[in-house]
Amino acid sequence: MASDCWRAWWSGKSSDGYASPLEVLFLGVFLSLQMLVFLGLLLWVWPSDATKTAAPPVSVLGNVLFNFDLDRRVLALAALSGAIGSSVHACTSFADYVGNSKLSRAWMWWIIMRAPIGALLGLLTFMLVKGGLLQIYSTSGTGLTDLNMFGVAGFSALAGMFSKQATDKLADVFSALFRSDADKARSDKLDGAAPVLESLDPIAVKTGTAPPPKVTLHGQRFTADCMVQVGRSSRKPTVVSAAELTVDLTADDIAHPGSLDIVVTNAKTGAKSAARNLTVNP
Repeated sequence: MASDCWRAWWSGKSSDGYASPLEVLFLGVFLSLQMLVFLGLLLWVWPSDATKTAAPPVSVLGNVLFNFDLDRRVLALAALSGAIGSSVHACTSFADYVGNSKLSRAWMWWIIMRAPIGALLGLLTFMLVKGGLLQIYSTSGTGLTDLNMFGVAGFSALAGMFSKQATDKLADVFSALFRSDADKARSDKLDGAAPVLESLDPIAVKTGTAPPPKVTLHGQRFTADCMVQVGRSSRKPTVVSAAELTVDLTADDIAHPGSLDIVVTNAKTGAKSAARNLTVNP
């Protein structure tokens, strides 16, 4: 029996949609090593007083690969700081889900992709800041040598850590700069399109769970007045964003083993998403 359990552990098999112990181990090691690499690279690219004035070229075995000047060091610093901030977010989410035994396989790539997303957000945020949206200079000068590097790193890290808020703010900036009323005249606006339901969290619940749990719906084009059909019952969800909804299950929903079809409906047009299946285990 013990050998069977050991083989099942190392096989990585999981029938309930949750990550296996082996997958959890690999993901945890990956996140830990990733953070160490990012910290090492951050220390390597950090602009010192010497590199601010005369950045030495990067060479391997006497061959110059490229000149890592101050411009490139600052851009790398912003990107790495954003990646570190997102990695903090990913590690926190990973620990929370594993601690509650709810790490779904469908969310593993979301955790893995936090770092590259954070790197790009950190870099983009810094470029906008450098363009004059916020003041992060340590003196009255406006050159790269006058930058407060701790401010650059900290601001980029926060952009990566709070990627949703940073993305929303960048969307506000873009909307303010490129405001147009042309969309009001279009007949095929987004709020008339069918919603897309991509995944559920959790994907399975136990019969008779008390109190009945919430289910988080992930997808696209969720509108403020959309409705969610759970089995044969239609109810109003809590709209977190255009890509996330939460809906409360009832005792009747999970009274018996089986499955529930969950569908999101655009209340204005009646357009429906494809159904996703929620399993009710005995």
